[in-house]
Amino acid sequence: MFDFILNKIEKVGNKLGNICIIFCYLSIFVILISYPLSKVQFSETFNDKAIFINNLLLGTHLLDIVKNLVTNFIFFQPLSLTIVLTIALSLSESSGFVNTLVKKILKRTSKKYLTPVILLISIIFHIASYSAYIIVIPISAYIYYKSNRHPILGITTAFAGLAGAYTASFIPATLDTVLQGFTQKAASFVDPNIEISILCNYFFSFVSTFVVIIVCTYVSDNIIEKRVNAKYKVDLDETLIKEDKFDLTITKEESKAFYIASTVFFIMLLSLFYFAFQENSIFKDAKGSLTSSKAPLMQGIITLLFIFIVVPSIVYGFLVKKFKSTTMVINACENGLVNLRSFIVFCFFASNFLYIFTKSNLATLIAVYGSNFLKDLNLSKEITLLGILLLTAFLNLFITSAVSKWAILSSIFVPMLMILGIDAAFTQAAFRVSDSSINIITPLFPFYPLILLYAQKYCKDVGYGSICAIMIPYSIAISISLGTLLFIFYALDIPLGF
Repeated sequence: MFDFILNKIEKVGNKLGNICIIFCYLSIFVILISYPLSKVQFSETFNDKAIFINNLLLGTHLLDIVKNLVTNFIFFQPLSLTIVLTIALSLSESSGFVNTLVKKILKRTSKKYLTPVILLISIIFHIASYSAYIIVIPISAYIYYKSNRHPILGITTAFAGLAGAYTASFIPATLDTVLQGFTQKAASFVDPNIEISILCNYFFSFVSTFVVIIVCTYVSDNIIEKRVNAKYKVDLDETLIKEDKFDLTITKEESKAFYIASTVFFIMLLSLFYFAFQENSIFKDAKGSLTSSKAPLMQGIITLLFIFIVVPSIVYGFLVKKFKSTTMVINACENGLVNLRSFIVFCFFASNFLYIFTKSNLATLIAVYGSNFLKDLNLSKEITLLGILLLTAFLNLFITSAVSKWAILSSIFVPMLMILGIDAAFTQAAFRVSDSSINIITPLFPFYPLILLYAQKYCKDVGYGSICAIMIPYSIAISISLGTLLFIFYALDIPLGF
């Protein structure tokens, strides 16, 4: 029965096609539907003004779409921010600075605390984006295997931390910048002057890390470990995991370089705090705030992240001779951009769809009628947010890319819920909770084949259904715990971020 359901989900998901093609269809649909809707006089108003739909088939509007095709792409905020952070993270990864940090953590970890440490490392590796799956999961399997614990448990624990808990993070990651870009654009439909911070969900994400580690540790050690020990016999050919072996040895040169690079990092951090908290700090806005959207500190947060990642990584790289010239540093920056090819193409189609959708005025129409419909239902704001959680969970079974879904959903839900009085940051947080927790139970998730490959190195009988079944308790636990945490933030009026 379980495999039957999974097969149906996979079949439906495969029929959806590439998300870029979906955006093409949506763009054409909006242009065509704008003509008959432009003839309709709508009774609803927005900001005391009548709502009307622009006929995009008019020559002037079509010309605007053509003229702005390139501009929309170039100035698409998620694209530029993602490229900047990817350059920094690629450099850090190539230098070996992050790997040495992981080695130091693991060397000081006993078997008893292996699960929470693996979860902690998985969450830290959120900054490495997709490359984290290639690094953390095989290492976790091998470490569990050598600790006389089931390697499948290592794989599923790391998978839960990487994908299931992707909304939890100590450090702002690339996804924060991408989602914020869509949220900002959608919120401006209602309030053109609104400023959404990249760190609008940071407090929630930070607290979520502790919740995820506690909850997933319990699930791993008390539920999953019993299941995998009873059901899956380790059938291993040692030659298959040669490349997965993770040497925890740290040379004197690496250790010295790590401490020097870490010292540089903390000196930079302390300097930032010192200058930021000066009475007339250049990082404050006109009212003396460091955390408002107009504060230079918040406006330059991506630049600061870039500097704080790049500088210690370069120091470490040169000290351990991973970098012997500035050319090697630049090559390291370039390496990560190769993996952005599909994302760059996606941004081209997404940016132009959003332009067309906004220009048609359909976003305002849907937001106003949708919010009025919700008002007529007389649902509480809490129930409305729960609806967002459930809808996102359902959609994630078929469209696993958070960026792809939020590119569409943000333009509808953010303005709709803003009209109902729900802050855009809460709508984004509700989406993130449900999106990440479902990633681990849908076989359409892009890294599922890779997860299965690693698992089958240790247990040949493991299949897609096996991994999905193992991950369901994690998914339920993460959904309930983070969903509850979100409602606690809402009920107590705790800010989700800056």
